[in-house]
Amino acid sequence: MQHGRATMRATVLVRDKWVPLVPLADDPAILNGGGTEAGAFFARRSRDPAHAARLTTARKKLGQALEATHGPSTGLVALRMKAGLSQTELAKRMGTQQPSVARWERSPEKMGFETIEAWANALGIDTMDVCAAIKAQRGARNTEETHETA
Repeated sequence: MQHGRATMRATVLVRDKWVPLVPLADDPAILNGGGTEAGAFFARRSRDPAHAARLTTARKKLGQALEATHGPSTGLVALRMKAGLSQTELAKRMGTQQPSVARWERSPEKMGFETIEAWANALGIDTMDVCAAIKAQRGARNTEETHETA
């Protein structure tokens, strides 16, 4: 706790490495020492239209920052974030569940064409953009694997 506030620790997967994000939370459940799971925290915040709009804007900025910093190798995560969507929101649009979206973001090579189409439709982008993101993500992973085994 710092000055009566708890920090909420979160990470984001970038190029198969977890990068820490440490925002301070002003949620009463955290402030009162009760703690909360990140998914529950964001779900609660998303119910308020003003907070939901801020979360969407923050995701868009983070997606742009990921792509600007790490290039297209951030793949599917950057596409989703640039659209301002959480994994849960994307899953609802695709008619699936959040763990599936998380799995595809980690291992896009396991996606079938129908899933790639559903991803593109849910984000309102062209299917080829999703394919390009998958290819870039795969290329970055292969480059890292080559460097690690060399």
